[in-house]
Amino acid sequence: MGVEVYWAALESLDADLIAAQFAAGGSFQLASASPLTGRVAIRRAFRDLFLDLESIWRRPASFWGRSGLSVCDSDLTLSFTDGTRLNFIATTVLWTRGGEIVKCRVVTDLEPRLARYFAADAFCRANSSLNSLSLVSMYAR
Repeated sequence: MGVEVYWAALESLDADLIAAQFAAGGSFQLASASPLTGRVAIRRAFRDLFLDLESIWRRPASFWGRSGLSVCDSDLTLSFTDGTRLNFIATTVLWTRGGEIVKCRVVTDLEPRLARYFAADAFCRANSSLNSLSLVSMYAR
């Protein structure tokens, strides 16, 4: 189990498959957000992300791995169902043990933009009278 298996699961947009890659008490952290712990929390977060996501495209730029630790820099494009695309660079750090992810941390160069995007999306979902896609797309440019 390593970065490539994790990314294949992520690119499949299958939250169950992603959660299955993690140890029972494994954790996932995106940027500076609080870590999610356990398969249920990780599955829920990815399921919510995938609601408006059409595809994830990744081009690996560099990779390093040794003894259960893998680090991969990638160019990413998230394509949303409204046609919006979000391009950014991410560093994925994976710690594995026994074929399962114990800890995954994704660090981006666009942490403020991603934070605004997900905050706007959550706000629009809570206030369904607003047009979520127009407000959210403003942050994805």
